[in-house]
Amino acid sequence: MKQVKKLLQKYGRTAYWAMFLSMLIYRFLNTTLFFEDIDIFYAEGGIASRICMWLFLKPYGIIVVIVLLLYLTKEKPDWKQIGILFFYDMILIYCSQKTDCDSLLTYLLLLPGAAKVDFEKLIKADVWVSTILTVVTIVCSLTGVLDNLTWGLSNGQVRMAFGFVYSTDFAAHIFFLMLGWWYLRREKANWKDSIFWLVIGAVVFKFSIARNSSALIAMTALLMAYCGKIKKTDVLEKKMLPAAPLICAAAVSGLSVFYNPDIAWTKQLDSWFSNRLMLVKKAINFYGFQLWGAPIPMTGNGSKTSSSATYFYIDSGYMQIGLLYGVVLLAIVLCLLTWICQKAAEQNQRILLWIVALACVHGMIEQHLFELEYFPFFLAVFANLKEKGKRELLHGKEK
Repeated sequence: MKQVKKLLQKYGRTAYWAMFLSMLIYRFLNTTLFFEDIDIFYAEGGIASRICMWLFLKPYGIIVVIVLLLYLTKEKPDWKQIGILFFYDMILIYCSQKTDCDSLLTYLLLLPGAAKVDFEKLIKADVWVSTILTVVTIVCSLTGVLDNLTWGLSNGQVRMAFGFVYSTDFAAHIFFLMLGWWYLRREKANWKDSIFWLVIGAVVFKFSIARNSSALIAMTALLMAYCGKIKKTDVLEKKMLPAAPLICAAAVSGLSVFYNPDIAWTKQLDSWFSNRLMLVKKAINFYGFQLWGAPIPMTGNGSKTSSSATYFYIDSGYMQIGLLYGVVLLAIVLCLLTWICQKAAEQNQRILLWIVALACVHGMIEQHLFELEYFPFFLAVFANLKEKGKRELLHGKEK
């Protein structure tokens, strides 16, 4: 029986890795022009499109079976954990019936499985896959294999997407990739790393003119140098950073709800945010916050340089989830993010604390915080965050 369990555990881990990597690669490519005609592929129907739908868009059943297998095939299954996992899965599957948020929900279903594999290896795989795909996409756009979409601004500047669907998506990939590399380097990062990323940030801003990601790249570069020099975790960091998800969500919610174009400072702030507050306020006034969200039609600039349709897009990650998918799902993701921060603070994972806090700030302006292809650190919710050499050992193996 033990041998069967070990074999099933091994195959379960392999299946989990296969699902993680396939979801990551598919979703990353979906942010590039490699998948420009993907909607046509699904619209045409057929066996191939149904298989892809089953594997990549709605793999609820596959993920649940794989993760439950990992928990049930432990040498001594923890039935309390399994009960909590079952309840967690049922909540998310119920959410999937009430909302149209397949991408986020399948990502959240994947999270418990991270407890049964090496978290650092997951991040390392994510970083290398994302780095390779980013470089390939940029090279293909510069050599003509993919279009390098450009948008002209009123001041004469031109922003480029380098093979991605939009310039801010390109810049966001660079920012989140930086966070991944910082996690792998952690306290080893020094002023050389900072200079490298400051240069990258300057290049990203020059060609993409994406202020949010570029500013956060610069801020993260400075924090790299700070954390590399000051090794001890500051008391203020441990008290403030764990609250970052709630602070950021509350801040953008308050600014959006109380936005008034007749008030000079809110109008100026909205101008700095490229009319994001005004667009969210319109959605709030028309649809409001509901338990399970509302089907809000959105039109953005992704994958096209001109459109006859009026632009209307909710960029803020928190507001997008709260309005489109409901306050229930927003509460779930905020609880999970806060849980990550609490775990990181308790285990003195200082760099992870900063990474999640910076990503939460990014989420105030853009939606990528809740997407696997950008931010894989949601996996830390259930993962073992202890570094190698510090993990408890059981029969000579990592517990």
